[in-house]
Amino acid sequence: MSTTDPSVPLPPDALAVYELATAPVTFSPERLNAPLKDASLWSTIDAAKQVCRTAAMEGSNNWAIAPTQTTTGRAIMASDPHRAHAAPSLRYMIHLSAPGLDLIGAGEPSSPGIMAGHNGTAAFSLTIFCADQEDVMVYETAADDPLHYRYGDGAETMSEITETFAVKDHPDQSLPLHFTRHGPVIYNQDTTALAIRTVFTDPGTSPYMASLKSMRATTMPDFRAALTTWGAPSVNMVYADTAGDICWQSAAYVPKRTGWHGLVPVSGAGGYEWDGYLTATDLPALENPDTGFVHSANNMNLPASWDHDAIPVGFEWFEDGRANRIAHVIAQGGAGDIAANCRLQNDTHSALALDLVALLPGGTPAQELLRGWDGMADTASAPTLLYEIWLTEHLRPALLSRVAPDAKLRRLLAPGSVPTLVRLMQGQHPNLAELAGLETEKARNALLTETLQAAFDDACARFDVDPGSWRWGDLHKGWFGHAVSPDYHVGPIETGGSGTTVMMGYYEGADYRVRIGASVRMVVDVGAWDNSVWINVPGQSGVPGHPHYDDLMPLWACGDYVPMLYSTQAVDAETETVINLIPAAV
Repeated sequence: MSTTDPSVPLPPDALAVYELATAPVTFSPERLNAPLKDASLWSTIDAAKQVCRTAAMEGSNNWAIAPTQTTTGRAIMASDPHRAHAAPSLRYMIHLSAPGLDLIGAGEPSSPGIMAGHNGTAAFSLTIFCADQEDVMVYETAADDPLHYRYGDGAETMSEITETFAVKDHPDQSLPLHFTRHGPVIYNQDTTALAIRTVFTDPGTSPYMASLKSMRATTMPDFRAALTTWGAPSVNMVYADTAGDICWQSAAYVPKRTGWHGLVPVSGAGGYEWDGYLTATDLPALENPDTGFVHSANNMNLPASWDHDAIPVGFEWFEDGRANRIAHVIAQGGAGDIAANCRLQNDTHSALALDLVALLPGGTPAQELLRGWDGMADTASAPTLLYEIWLTEHLRPALLSRVAPDAKLRRLLAPGSVPTLVRLMQGQHPNLAELAGLETEKARNALLTETLQAAFDDACARFDVDPGSWRWGDLHKGWFGHAVSPDYHVGPIETGGSGTTVMMGYYEGADYRVRIGASVRMVVDVGAWDNSVWINVPGQSGVPGHPHYDDLMPLWACGDYVPMLYSTQAVDAETETVINLIPAAV
């Protein structure tokens, strides 16, 4: 077999099986009735509206504030992980008690222990640290044997495992699965095969298993030591304890790539092998910084001195402004107590939106409405409704049509990066500006003005000719879909925020339903544990019709919380009688 030509283009559907495998589980008639060869379509296309559903990266926030920066002299830890919304709720509030173990926090049924909470001495939580833990490997296969692929100076044969599974009212079905030395094969046609190389399938990297050690740690050194064996996923861990220590530690097994970055598919013939892993020991951390707090929001938080060529970690980070907003509020003294931290978790300010609005020339009613906006995406905000319709249905599509006239290519690029869009309209990205015909300020102003006016007319037609009656919450709705039946969906309910606010409210342009956001919010008063608060959504029960299936949804939508009681009993100071803080089960 000849050497694979690295310039050979991969077909557009090369990753379709991977996309389908990582898509949310649904049981829609369209998905179930799709022929196997077309099934991958249902991972990206809404069958009813034929709207492209480009998956958004799921982000999260967390921070720990030192005792010197709070009103009580105790540390505070806050966590609000963002994930795809679902009913039943993704996570479960739980208090785990056993000999040598007394934990309270939020966990997932699929994972051991809790991912955020405290153990009576230390509080902790995680967000995703955007390390690249996967590679797409490309192989040249033999024309007469598609399971035979070139490796090194010779060739190897893919292993095969046949899976058999039952289908109701049909005969058992079987599917052969193939694997190279690097991982599962997801494409194999015309002498080209693709496989996924990922940390997640390597021995000892089972997701979240290392939390069985880290959640028990009661000192900062022990916590950081426990994270050295954290394999996957890649995380930002924050920590605060009753001794007053706080820290941030990035933790993961990150592939060591020498001479390449992992940004594009690479040959699986042996020239692009991993040379072991970076671990938490090699990754950055902060202990008790002078600022008095640590935080993360999936932002690029590698040190400025990091050599990305010599030690590539990742190149896809969030630029949505959440991290900057969190740091600004805390640094200004705006998160000194539990209530203030709750407000910060529900903060709807978007600096990116104001950066874009600042470019408007002004003069028209639509432009003046936005130029007078404070950037807060609250449910009652009229400017937010106009801005989001403009951004989602007019400005971004217009820009994408200029950059990618080919509709098939445009679908792969949608919905487009808001930070990149803002920089382009500010006059940056000259090559992209030339491609889009936006080299001059005049051209950019024309696009801004034309698309905003179209959005204004659109809003008038859909809501009211009087912008004073517009409300963002009339369009932007919290939504928790059930995989099995629409009868079990929870929502819609009006909610604030957007895709670029601390209170994440990422929606799809087809219907503005919020499908990615906080699944749990938690603010922990370190040491005075019963002052802590949390909220789950839509409820604690996974049984439709149960009183607790969706009873927390209204509280969540309004930014309210419930007590995170750690103690089970208290003593009344006047009567000296014992009070049960947690009611008996009924």
